[in-house]
Amino acid sequence: MKRALSYMMIGALTSSAMWLFFQNREDITRQFNRAMKENKRFFNKFKAMF
Repeated sequence: MKRALSYMMIGALTSSAMWLFFQNREDITRQFNRAMKENKRFFNKFKAMF
């Protein structure tokens, strides 16, 4: 179950990253770094629940 959830998260991350990349390529690094920060925060909350 945990593995499936992590696969789903990875899939969502990659698809959203691809979408961001095709939206505007010069902004990609800034957007990606912000997304990674948000995801780290989310994962810390998620880990704290278990």
